[in-house]
Amino acid sequence: MKKGTIIATVILAGYVGLETYTIRQASDRMEPAYIHNLLIEAMAASQICQSSALELEERFTRTLQRTTSSYQVELSKAVPQSTEAAIEQQLTQRVASSKSKVAEEVNTKGCSHPDIKAHFQRYRIYAKKSR
Repeated sequence: MKKGTIIATVILAGYVGLETYTIRQASDRMEPAYIHNLLIEAMAASQICQSSALELEERFTRTLQRTTSSYQVELSKAVPQSTEAAIEQQLTQRVASSKSKVAEEVNTKGCSHPDIKAHFQRYRIYAKKSR
């Protein structure tokens, strides 16, 4: 094989690998579990820091309820033999875990840190997605 053919093949394989990785990452971000976690983290940060974004709480809550319902459906499909109580317990554990993670993050970084401010912005964005 010629040197140019080998280089072109390596570049093409790298490009296809990168595209596959990017598509996989984007599809994970569309999962109800991922979105629900983002919402819980945004809510926790806004509540802990008493963010001005809390003025949109009613709208945010509607979005959170829709996402929670989608997430519960996903959990019930993942393990069809699970009871409603088991699904609710799993959801409660994940919410508590996300809230404690954010509380720890706020304690170490403070409410003015860009990572925490990103939660406030996410809160506003999801509140505006409310129907």
